[in-house]
Amino acid sequence: MVSLPRYIITLGHTGCLVCTKQHRSASTAQRCEDLKRSLETDDVIAMFQNPTTGFVPKGFTFTRWIDMERISKLESEKLQFKQERLQIMKDFKAVKSKLRKLLDANDVATDEQRLPVQAFNLNESTTEELKERAKLEREEEHNKLLSFIISQEKINAMIIQKCWNIMERKPVKVRSIFTKLAVENYPSLPNERDHEFLAKMAVYRETELMASHDALLPWKPTPTYQLESILNRDPDYGNVIDVLSRAAQKKYTTLTGTTTHLYVEPIPLRFEQLEVVTFEQLYFEKVYGNIQMLQLRDYFNKKFDELKTLKDTEMNMVLKRNARLRVIQSELAIISKLLEMPPAQQEAIVDPRFEPDEIPDTIVKTEDHEISVAPYLTPSMECLLAREKAEKERRQMELMADDFKDRALMVMMDGVLEHRWEDEIKKTPPVPHCLETGKDAQYFNETDLREVKEYEEQIEFLYKERTRYKKILETEKAQIVESLEDQIKKFNTKVGICLLEKIRIEAAIREEEMRILRNTFYNHQRLVYDRIANTLREEIDSRAKHIDALTETMCELQDKVNDYKNTYESLSMKDRLLDKQFKINFSDTAQSAIVDQAYKIFKKRPKAQLRAVVTVSIFQDLAKRITAKKASQPSNILLPQECVDYLAACDSLDQTSNSPAGMDTNLWQTLCKMRRIKMESEFRLKSCEIQLADSEAALNAFQKEITSKRNSLSAIESKLQDLLNKKFEDSTNRNVQIVMKRGLIEVPISGKMTDFNNCILIHRTDVDDINVIIKQAGSKKLKAMVNAAQFRRKIIAQEWEHRALKLKIRDMKDQVKMIEKCKITKEVQDWLKRKEMGVVEDLGQLALEKEIENTIFAQEKMLQEVKKSVEELEEKINVKRKENKLLDKQTQDLNVDVTEQHLQKDSEMEEIEQKAAQARMTAIVDRARWVRLVQAQHAQILELGTMLELQRLKTYPTLTAPSVLVDIRHIK
Repeated sequence: MVSLPRYIITLGHTGCLVCTKQHRSASTAQRCEDLKRSLETDDVIAMFQNPTTGFVPKGFTFTRWIDMERISKLESEKLQFKQERLQIMKDFKAVKSKLRKLLDANDVATDEQRLPVQAFNLNESTTEELKERAKLEREEEHNKLLSFIISQEKINAMIIQKCWNIMERKPVKVRSIFTKLAVENYPSLPNERDHEFLAKMAVYRETELMASHDALLPWKPTPTYQLESILNRDPDYGNVIDVLSRAAQKKYTTLTGTTTHLYVEPIPLRFEQLEVVTFEQLYFEKVYGNIQMLQLRDYFNKKFDELKTLKDTEMNMVLKRNARLRVIQSELAIISKLLEMPPAQQEAIVDPRFEPDEIPDTIVKTEDHEISVAPYLTPSMECLLAREKAEKERRQMELMADDFKDRALMVMMDGVLEHRWEDEIKKTPPVPHCLETGKDAQYFNETDLREVKEYEEQIEFLYKERTRYKKILETEKAQIVESLEDQIKKFNTKVGICLLEKIRIEAAIREEEMRILRNTFYNHQRLVYDRIANTLREEIDSRAKHIDALTETMCELQDKVNDYKNTYESLSMKDRLLDKQFKINFSDTAQSAIVDQAYKIFKKRPKAQLRAVVTVSIFQDLAKRITAKKASQPSNILLPQECVDYLAACDSLDQTSNSPAGMDTNLWQTLCKMRRIKMESEFRLKSCEIQLADSEAALNAFQKEITSKRNSLSAIESKLQDLLNKKFEDSTNRNVQIVMKRGLIEVPISGKMTDFNNCILIHRTDVDDINVIIKQAGSKKLKAMVNAAQFRRKIIAQEWEHRALKLKIRDMKDQVKMIEKCKITKEVQDWLKRKEMGVVEDLGQLALEKEIENTIFAQEKMLQEVKKSVEELEEKINVKRKENKLLDKQTQDLNVDVTEQHLQKDSEMEEIEQKAAQARMTAIVDRARWVRLVQAQHAQILELGTMLELQRLKTYPTLTAPSVLVDIRHIK
């Protein structure tokens, strides 16, 4: 601890640093002095000189000092009273052991000597008090739990009554067997359809259909050749039956926007998508859409009920087969044991069970077997149950005493009603007495041998029968297992099919909801457009009124500006006249030198500046005071000090001392008077200038304000026009909901409506026509490529043949050269000839010479033949060379033609042709679109004409209608 004059810094053993500021007030100053004097006494000094000891208990880190003091006090007390505590604990253990011995002795004592346990209670009052307290707590807890249970039962009953019992169809699931596949039905509340209201709606819709029979529907395209017949028809409103029959006719389901027609019969009175325009039609469509969704749910619920019934049947079948499998397993185990074979590994047989969500009533209702705790029984209920149990045991004993039927059955049928083969083969035949006693086989007599033989035959027969029974059981088991697997697989497949059906029906329900939401959003957008348009119109009206008010004010201000301009011009003209009058007056009465000097004095003004004074009222008041006889005359305006100084300076300028030499007093007074008149004119002119400038500035400000207001008004009007155009666009170019297969949509879909901003809907015939054109172009291209490839192969084949012939000619030339270089003697030729003829060699001189001559002759002959063949080959070579030259020329010409074709090929022209083809395709599509638009507009015109005629009929009813409404029914 460090002590400073005003602060005390303390460092703790955990490392924390604490700074304490010393604060001494006047009231505690005397107390501090007394303490200082007490510290200087001998007793205190001696106390501080004694050594001190201290400790910090372990495990008490970050403990406050007060807590440490309390802990230290407890530790010191423990140390101080340790011996006393040990003595008390020792006495307590002795009393406890003595009391235990007394209780043990009391337990083994006789009934007369045995004392109650409470007699050994050394603190009976405390025990009674604790018992009473525990009893009160127990009763309080019992009452609390009882009230909680009663409140929970009320809440549960209310929830069940309000949320569960009122449901006409409760939510139920059907799960597949041994898999996680599950399908749930559609829960529904009681049918609250107002049949009277639906009947009224049907009447309204039938009336509308009757009226629309002779109405022109512009959104339905009508061929041109049918228009004249429509216009020339007589009106025929028909009857309800005709209307309903027409409404029930098969419609195109492409533009319905839903797949409801695949599952339930569509409502014939429903509107088409483009027919829903008014709020009443929207409400009708909403009601009919909800009815269709209910029909879809009912349709699926019927399928679900069939599946649930099938599940119950299948579960019973599976349970029966599992029970039979268990019997077969037990029989196989018994037979294997009898046959002394190792028992086969038994497969675990699992019975399928219903989940809680398949039996929903078990979720809201608790059964007795679901509670692990035994129910609480009152003493009266226990007595009643004991009586019932005793009565049941008495009846059982009476039945057991009367066992005549059982004894008779045992005597007559061995205790069974029917002898079964499988039970008989399980019985082991009795062992013969000779084998049972262990008699030696050599001492068997005929009876023993016969008994042994019969026993062996019985054993062999039983072995065969048991083996046959085992095979029968194994075959039956395999059949049951196979049929069970097939049954479960088929049922699970039906569950999967039902789930897929629900997904499709759910998609149809979502489509109906989407259709209702789209119509609701369309009408909401109309309301939003109307609200925004009304707001804009109100703003336009308010701004127009404001502009009119500003314009009126500006006109008034313009008149004021014109008045100020006229006043300024008159004042400026008067000011110029004052200068002329001054020169004229002084030139007549004075010399020219005095006139010039007087003019300078006439132009002289006080040196006081009036820069801060720029108001009209001050200038006008100054003008009045300058020409007044008394400058200090009273006025409504309090002039500033600058103006007062200016007037004083004017007075000082008018003093006679400022007159030039040679000017008399009368002339000086005239000069001063004219100068004051001039100054008055100047001040009035300045005040008029200020007024004119202020009015022009105000006029410009008004003009700018009016211009800005008109610009903003134009912007609001353009905004209103854009809004109306957008509303008209949304009303005429409405979205249509279409259900299409995924393969027919060639757009990457991300789940947003913006994916279809740059898409167009093309009819399938258009796509087929385009595909036909593409296929034709592709076939042409393939044909051209095949021709080019064939031509290329022909050229390559010709080149290869040409090279092969060249190589053959070169080989023949080499062979001719080799033959020409070869030299053979006459003897060798004769010898070769003789050898070829088979003549025996003659080694004589003459014979040898003859042989040589013959050989030479033969070789010459052969040489002539070779030369002849060479000439023939040369002729062939020449012919081939000519043919090759011709082929080379043809190849060169063909290459030249191909090169010219490549040079003449214009890629830009091809691109232009492609673009032209694309433009033609676009023009065809645009033409089709414009044709549809013209048809729609024409239909709209016809509709307007029809509406006009209908209005005329309402105003001036007749018995016949115009011819335009006659034959619409026939067109439909």
